[in-house]
Amino acid sequence: MTSTEKCAKLFNEKYIKSLSYICWKISQNETDPDIIREAIFWAKNGIEMQPDADRTYLYATLLFKSGQTLLALEKINETIELCKKEGQNYDLSTTLKEKLVSILSKDEIGLFNIRIENQEWQNYNLRTNKFRNGDEIFQAKTDKEWTDAAEKGIPAWCYYNNDKTYGFKLGKLYNWYAVNDTRGLAPKGWHVPSVEEWNVLIDYFGKNKIGKYLKSKSNWASKSSGEYDSDGNGDNYQSFNALPGGFRHYRGYFNNTDFISLGNNATWWATNEDNTEEAHVFELSADTQACDTSSSLKGRGYSVRCLKD
Repeated sequence: MTSTEKCAKLFNEKYIKSLSYICWKISQNETDPDIIREAIFWAKNGIEMQPDADRTYLYATLLFKSGQTLLALEKINETIELCKKEGQNYDLSTTLKEKLVSILSKDEIGLFNIRIENQEWQNYNLRTNKFRNGDEIFQAKTDKEWTDAAEKGIPAWCYYNNDKTYGFKLGKLYNWYAVNDTRGLAPKGWHVPSVEEWNVLIDYFGKNKIGKYLKSKSNWASKSSGEYDSDGNGDNYQSFNALPGGFRHYRGYFNNTDFISLGNNATWWATNEDNTEEAHVFELSADTQACDTSSSLKGRGYSVRCLKD
């Protein structure tokens, strides 16, 4: 290592330590949401530069303080794994995880449905592990099981990150083969919407602002543009509860994981098949209030939102 490289390494270490201290003080005492949001931005950059258990825990506490419970839960799970790897005690992380899970489980969703135009939507993502006729849907618990199911066209579901603590709030992730199965994925009296039915929502709210109406009031990440005075949340119109539940990849990893976009994206299947490998999806993202309608691989894992017959 050259002297220049050593100087750069030393600078980065001191910079990160100083930044971590500042963010820690903010996580303990600060209440201004704009300052917390900016601290989250720098904390995220800090763990990307030098990931470890301490900084990931700090990032989780800042997310928790900002109301981004789902993202905080994901990061505290990462913290626990890092603690185990680094041989550190993780009692603090376990305590925070229990608090986060308690908040999510007490959130009373699914008590009423939403009426928009002539449609009636459920206000939570599907959580079933059975088809309408009572047959069990295969739960893929490993990357290999998920890939094999996709390759063979077998209906399958999973929890985000294979962690059931996400299941109540986010629902389950399904491949399109479960959506398309003749045994019926939706409960009696309900169905998975078509592209045309999703378009009723888009036309009602407007393609470029539908996210502002349907997104939940919390749990969406700040906009990636660096606009600290705004974030990706919405108004939660009629408690539609469009939560950023992420999705599961298929055919290869992304950043060393099959699961991505928790806090950043909400994606739901439509029934329409586009070709032999792809089907249609409806997506909202944190960095825009517009929606995206596109095709995606049938083997990926997305949420399902049901519409009344």
